[in-house]
Amino acid sequence: TSLDAKVDGIEIGGRNYWAIAKKAWHFYLEHQGNGIFTNTTTSSAFAIFRMDKLGVPVGETYTVSFEINVSDDAIQFQNDTFYVNGASPSTKHNKPTLVKDKWVRVYATFNYTVENTGIVHIYISGIPSINSFQIRRFQLEKGNKVTDWTPAPEDVEAEINTVKTDVATLTTNY
Repeated sequence: TSLDAKVDGIEIGGRNYWAIAKKAWHFYLEHQGNGIFTNTTTSSAFAIFRMDKLGVPVGETYTVSFEINVSDDAIQFQNDTFYVNGASPSTKHNKPTLVKDKWVRVYATFNYTVENTGIVHIYISGIPSINSFQIRRFQLEKGNKVTDWTPAPEDVEAEINTVKTDVATLTTNY
C-alpha cells in the first residue's frame, strides 16, 4: 500500500556529522563559543559550511538542520533554496518565518552526489549589519528525517578532554 511505501521510505540517521571540532564553517560565520555562531557579513547569499570538511560519504541522503535567532524582524529568508554544491539537485528548506529574539529551526534534506570544496548556502534578506543573527545546533545526519539535535561525538570528546585538562591543571596548581 502507499502507507507501507511511505513508512519503508523513512531513513533516520541519528549521528551528527557536523562537528565544531572539524572547523567546517565558512568565514561568513564566527564561532562565539558554546556552539553559537554569528554572521560576519550582510551578504544575502549566506555561506554556512563546506561539506568536504565534514568527511561524510558521497552518494547518501542527508538532512541538515540548525536554529537561527535574528535581532530584527526584517531579517527573513529570501527564498527556500538550500544550495549544496555536490547535491543533485539543490533542495528546499522549510523556510520558517524568522522572529526577533526567538530560536527557529531550519532543515532540509538533500542527496550528496559529488564531493567537492563547494559551500552550503542559504539565502537571507534584510541583514542590516554583522552580528545581527546567531546560528546554533548545527546537525548533519544521514537519512531523510530531521531529528532532535545531539552533539557530534567529536565535540563530546573535545569537551571531555577540556575537562580532563582543567582538572589536571587544578591538581598541579593546588
